[in-house]
Order: sequence, then structure tokens, then C-alpha cells
Amino acid sequence: MAARSGTRTGYGKGARGARVTRALAVAVVGAVPLLAGCGSASASPGPDGATALQRVLADPDPDADEIIEAAGAPSEVARATDGSLLLAYYLRDEEGGEDGAVAWRVYGPDGEEVAEHGQAGYRYWQVHGVGGGFVFAPKAETEGFFLDVSGQARELRTEDGARAVRKGDVLVNELEPTVAYRPSAGTLAPLGGLPDDNQHTAVDRAGTTWSVPMWGEKDASVAWLTAKGERGRHTFGLPEGTAPQEFAADGGTAAVTLAEDETAPDPRVRALVLTTDAGATWRTLTDSSRLPLSSLTDPALTALRDGRLLIGERDAGYWLADTPANASFHRLETPAAFDEIVPLGRTLYGIADGEGMWTSKDGGRNWAPYEEA
Repeated sequence: MAARSGTRTGYGKGARGARVTRALAVAVVGAVPLLAGCGSASASPGPDGATALQRVLADPDPDADEIIEAAGAPSEVARATDGSLLLAYYLRDEEGGEDGAVAWRVYGPDGEEVAEHGQAGYRYWQVHGVGGGFVFAPKAETEGFFLDVSGQARELRTEDGARAVRKGDVLVNELEPTVAYRPSAGTLAPLGGLPDDNQHTAVDRAGTTWSVPMWGEKDASVAWLTAKGERGRHTFGLPEGTAPQEFAADGGTAAVTLAEDETAPDPRVRALVLTTDAGATWRTLTDSSRLPLSSLTDPALTALRDGRLLIGERDAGYWLADTPANASFHRLETPAAFDEIVPLGRTLYGIADGEGMWTSKDGGRNWAPYEEA
């Protein structure tokens, strides 16, 4: 099972956490958020954003409202299976280090705020909505935890030894460590059976584990292991002379973007290699007017739960497949330059650093600022 209603794995040459730093840099130079966290408007552009940030960094015990106002937009959005929504906000001093702050809010299925929390000190978690709440995924030096839909946190026990994926497991971390959340036990399970050079990992709803080697590796292959175990191990060789970059899998679709040699001064996406039948057949999409891949350098690639692909980046824009066949795409018209578009169920969440978050319930045709109930 995918972590979200659409999974994106790998983040190109940078880490997704880098977006938090960029958001903070915007606030430092004075960009004022249009939405202060969840719906409250701010004044015209000026020094207020920087002032709010400095106030939060100087406060040893900032509250959630102050952190959210300084952030302007969430860093993470996740939805539990009952429809509860979590927005997480991460702030970090642009100089790096531990100076920063973290806040989160939980909203019930009716949109009403249920709980919130704020604390000093920089931390970064990817958050995944699951049954009963949210998994804050562990990283190499950061412990993970489980937050239930009422806002109560508990520790997550990690099982001993690497395990094969079970159907229903939710991949919560690709690397350092590669672990899945096991709903049946409420534990974290290290994943075994992955290639040594694995860089990108995805687990789809059928229980298939997909992997792609390190960014920039030549003569690479997509590897996948079905629920049949070793009898279900397969590989597909990627075209020579290209380097795997981004990867996503869900809904029977798996896809990888191929870039030019990473030594190129400005490597561009050359092709999108994909399967829509769980690896039985593969095809390659190249640059076209309907999908201008060459305009992308470090795109986000997401597979929606119905198998459609969403690809794009802030400066170039985003393109969504018209059908699960992924044969044609259209550009999404957005109200702001989104740093990320997160699909959760039938809703798209567009996040613009330092500005706010918008939602679309009709596949990106119309957008509305996110507001609390």
C-alpha cells in the first residue's frame, strides 16, 4: 500500500527537506505569506515575515500559531484513512544547525481543528497518513513516532532484522533507513531483499516493492519484487546513455525519469520510461508539446492511486496524465508557483513556500485557498 494516495519516491539530486530551507530564506528576505498557515491573511509585502521568523527563532518555547505564521505554508500534508488531515510546518535558520521550530495541526474529517503542537529546535520528518493517524518517519538521526487522530503521540517500535514487504505495509522511508510501517502490528519493519545500489524505493498497493539505483548511475535497471517473493523478482534495463533520476509507482503504474549525464552543467530530463501493467510491458515517452520533459531539471514525479502520473517542478509547471494509460498529458493551471502538489484521495494540495496552500477537488481545473472549517 502506498503511503499516500499517490506516491513519489526519490528527490533527484537534492532532498525534499531542502524545500524547508528555501521557505525560510523567502521569509528572511521579507516575503509575507498570503495565508498564515491555515487561512488567516497577512498584510502587503514587507518585513513582517522576517520579523515573525526572527521572533520564533529567538523564542525558546514558541507556540504553534507563531510558527505557522512565520512559515506561511506547510512543509508536509497527510491524510489518515478516516479523513483526518495533518499539516506540519518546519522552520530552520538559513545558516543551518539546530536553530528552528516545528509545528503541526490535526483536523478532523469535518475540517475542525482537533489538536496542535509547537516546539523549538529544527527537526524534519516525512509524514504519512495511515489507519488511525500519522507516521512521522524516522531518519538517520531523528526518531520517528506515531500521532493518532486525536493528537496523542506514541513511540514506534522497530522490528528486529530485515523483512520482506507484506501487502498493506506502508513505505515511510526510502533510505537511511529503508523501513515500512506495518499496520497489523503498529511497528516499523526494515525492508530486506533490496539491491545494494538501491536509491529509490516504492511499495504499491499490490505489495510489490520497486527499486531504482543511485541517481546518475549508467546501465541501470528497474527492479521489482512481487508478493510471490523470490519467484516474483524481475528487472527491466533502462536505455543506455541516460541516468535514472526520479521514480514513482502505484495503481499498476511505475515510472522513472531519465536525465542526461549528471556531469552536464544543466542536466535535463530526456525521457520518461513507464509501465501501466505492473511491469509486463514498458514504453518510453520523450519530449513533446503536450509533455515538455526537456523543460524539467529536478522534477517531482508522483503516481496517483488510479495509476495516472503527475510530473513537474516549481519553475516549469506541472503536467497530469489524462487517463491511467498515461498516453497524453495536460498542464495544470495553478494560482501560484507550487513547490509541490500532493494528491490525497480525490483532492490535490498545492503548496507554495512562504505563500500558502491551495486545494483542488476537480483534478486541478479549479483551485481554492485552504481554509479552516
